[in-house]
Amino acid sequence: MTLLSCIYFYSFLNGISPSLTSAVISVESSGNPFALGSAKEVGLMQIKPQFVPESALQLGQSCTNVMRGTSILKEMRIRCKHTVDKTFLICYNLGRARAAKIKQPKNQSYYKKVIAKMEY
Repeated sequence: MTLLSCIYFYSFLNGISPSLTSAVISVESSGNPFALGSAKEVGLMQIKPQFVPESALQLGQSCTNVMRGTSILKEMRIRCKHTVDKTFLICYNLGRARAAKIKQPKNQSYYKKVIAKMEY
C-alpha cells in the first residue's frame, strides 16, 4: 500500500480528515518516515512507543505509524478537553494532562502550524 493510500484508508477508518492527517505528518516529521524525536518519538506522526502497543521498529513502518497516529487523533478528538475547530490537536501534541492546562489552544504554535498546512 502506498503512503497516500495508507493516509486515506486509516484517516477514513478513524473519522479523521486525510488533509488533517497529512498536515500533522508535515508538522511532526516533514514527511520523513525515519524521523526520530528528542523524546524518542518515531516516524511520520512522531509517536512515542512507550504509549502504544507497537514497538519502535513497527512504528518505523509508514502505514503502521499512520494507523496508530490516526487512531490517537480519533481518541484525542473524543477525550480531549478542547474540541472546537480541531483544538484537540493540542492533546495530540502535548498529551491530555498538559493540554488541559492550556486556556487558549488556538494561540498555540502547534495548532497554528497544523491548521496552516491543511489543504481545504
